[in-house]
Amino acid sequence: MASLEEIRQARLTKLQILKERGINPYPSKVPRDFPIDFLKKNFDKQTEQGRPVSIGRNEFPDVGHRGKQF
Repeated sequence: MASLEEIRQARLTKLQILKERGINPYPSKVPRDFPIDFLKKNFDKQTEQGRPVSIGRNEFPDVGHRGKQF
């Protein structure tokens, strides 16, 4: 199993590759090309065309506070 330092270094390398390609690794908005249910059914067909596919997802779904008050 890889050490934490090896995992960290691999992630930093991937981050650098994205930046070199001009890709923002932490975009504030992502265009949604297709609804998720469409891609679930047609993912292979869409990716065979060699196009990148963007989907949006809620990074922090509304799970509620389960009775906690802040």
